[in-house]
Amino acid sequence: MEWEPVSERLRKDKSEYVNDIATEAEFAAYKGDIKTLYNITKPLSRRKTAKSKPVKDKDGKVLTNLNEQMERCNEYLVKVLHRPEPDQPVRVEPAGVDLNIKIDNIKKYRVKKAFKSLKNGKSAGIDEIPPEVFKSGGNDIIEYMYKLLNKIWQDETIPTEWLKGLLVKLRKKGYMMRIGEA
Repeated sequence: MEWEPVSERLRKDKSEYVNDIATEAEFAAYKGDIKTLYNITKPLSRRKTAKSKPVKDKDGKVLTNLNEQMERCNEYLVKVLHRPEPDQPVRVEPAGVDLNIKIDNIKKYRVKKAFKSLKNGKSAGIDEIPPEVFKSGGNDIIEYMYKLLNKIWQDETIPTEWLKGLLVKLRKKGYMMRIGEA
């Protein structure tokens, strides 16, 4: 049995590993599986992902209590989003020519196309219905949504529930509070 230096063996192993990963990436690209391709190439790029910063109060002190963090986020959003009304209202001149905008009913094929374009694996909204439910509903859900959307289009009113949203703080790697700290 012939002995080889450790550094040579490491170089060979690394080369084999990279070749195996490259083969996997080529296969994923051939299949059109972008998610797998991204997950394979991301570690090879050696780029560090940006870490989320901890929530701090106005004095720069790190907030560890979840309620304090939520209050600070709320305070920040109120400051950013609630601005005073402008002194002079915006004046929009009417268009000189009628715009060619279709105002007829929504077509069923458009509803079906919209459902097909939904991405799997996305989080549900405030209604807690994931996109996969709409995609797997078949013709029944397309028919229901077709009627609902046309009623909304004709009445020119959006349900108030559709105007609500959720803000969820997602923790990333970096500063993490352990249970029991505070």
